[in-house]
Amino acid sequence: MVLHSTILLVDDNNEFREALGRILRLTGYNVFQAGDGEEALEIVKSKKIDLALVDIDMPKMDGLEFTKKVRSLYPGFHVIIVTGYSQFYKPEDVFATGAEAFLKKPVELPMLLDIIQKI
Repeated sequence: MVLHSTILLVDDNNEFREALGRILRLTGYNVFQAGDGEEALEIVKSKKIDLALVDIDMPKMDGLEFTKKVRSLYPGFHVIIVTGYSQFYKPEDVFATGAEAFLKKPVELPMLLDIIQKI
């Protein structure tokens, strides 16, 4: 059984979003996509989203700010943070936002799917 049936992918890199979205759909998830935190927040407010996979570095509203805002509105909301620049972020700062996992790009699919199932 898929525990989180609807995932929101939030990343300003269209190619990454599209590729990961295809993979997650093939795995059985419903997927919504957003190019920045502002767009993602509007989707969360209007759709039933079970989990968000969020890049840190994005225009308008970065992933850390998005995570803080969405967790203040929906305290139990699940967020996995991803970045290609993990060396610039301290894990404790990422987890302080309420994120439940912090992954480095390129994302290892088996690890990601395992984390999604455990959340």
